Amino acid sequence: MAGWEGVELSALNPLRTLWLALAAAFLLALLLQLAPAGLLPSCALFQDLIRYGKTKLSGPRRPAVCRAFDVPKRYFSHFYVISVLWNGFLLWSLSQSLFLGAPFPNWLRALLRTLGATPFRALEMESRASQMLGNLCPHGLKEEDNSLNGPSSPLTPSLCEALFQVCKQNAWLNAGGAPDRVAFCTAVGELALSAFLVLVFLWVHSLRRLFECFYVSVFSNAVIHVVQYCFGLVYYVLVGLTVLSQMPMDDKNVYVLGKNLLTQARWFHILGMMMFFWSSAHQYKCHVILSNLRRNKKGVIVHCQHRIPFGDWFDYVSSANYLAELMIYISMAVTFGLHNLTWWLVVTYVFFSQALCAFFNHNFYKSTFVSYPKHRKAFLPFLF
Repeated sequence: MAGWEGVELSALNPLRTLWLALAAAFLLALLLQLAPAGLLPSCALFQDLIRYGKTKLSGPRRPAVCRAFDVPKRYFSHFYVISVLWNGFLLWSLSQSLFLGAPFPNWLRALLRTLGATPFRALEMESRASQMLGNLCPHGLKEEDNSLNGPSSPLTPSLCEALFQVCKQNAWLNAGGAPDRVAFCTAVGELALSAFLVLVFLWVHSLRRLFECFYVSVFSNAVIHVVQYCFGLVYYVLVGLTVLSQMPMDDKNVYVLGKNLLTQARWFHILGMMMFFWSSAHQYKCHVILSNLRRNKKGVIVHCQHRIPFGDWFDYVSSANYLAELMIYISMAVTFGLHNLTWWLVVTYVFFSQALCAFFNHNFYKSTFVSYPKHRKAFLPFLF
């Protein structure tokens, strides 16, 4: 695949900076937990903010001031309600723009600009590239081509040279050294399809998790901190905006060359889709296993205590559902063609946040059950 990321500026934009900061924060928290006991922060609030659910029980004693900010863990369903509504709206807006040419709302375009959407940062070069590649520069772009003019606006030598360098960097040159319009159009279409599919995956994932919260999961009286609750409400809003910010677009519309988006499908789209449904199926199965620990054979809830889960990926790790969550996000990275830096920062955050939770879960199981399987790892089979 031609690397569309070559069009992007190398500097961190607000979205990348935020995901990098979140990943670094959870990495630091994980390293502190792995450090010798004497180096662990003694602040009760810190421990309260990085633990939730049953892992609060195995942590340090919680003062009354911390318990005052408890929120029921069953409120997890609120995260997915917000995600289904918000990302459903983004998916609807994107579909309208892709297939009907309808522009995004002004406030949404302004929000994407504020977050540093890559397509907006390369706006002038992208919006005029198709004119140059298709009509204006059939023999290639050279620095001395001072007379290049488009049908509506002049193309300066500096812009011609800049576009030529972009095409050269991304291998969008034909055998004669001229910009290859087909390669350029293909790269744009591939990225558009990638972002569209990932947004579909995100909405489907949220819808499934909402279903599980209502009809599969059996919640105990476990709690989360109100800060964790507020973060969860914002999280899926931010993830949806991150996906949408990867769409190639001009100042009003999604910028896609070609009407049939499905003709841009490549091997990584198919592989990413297969990985997504495979990982989702495993996560669903893991949640069913956890739910059945609190039900009898007739499916009736009989208690809310913790038991040792067995089956599927639980035979290898203590937090198989967290591992499946990571695989879901990796499947989206594959759908983006494996080279989207912004999304890999999202995956990095998911990795460290899920690894931290898995570490606490593993310690809880080992300290609670004497017969807990010795061969099980916390998060990554055979490794961690």
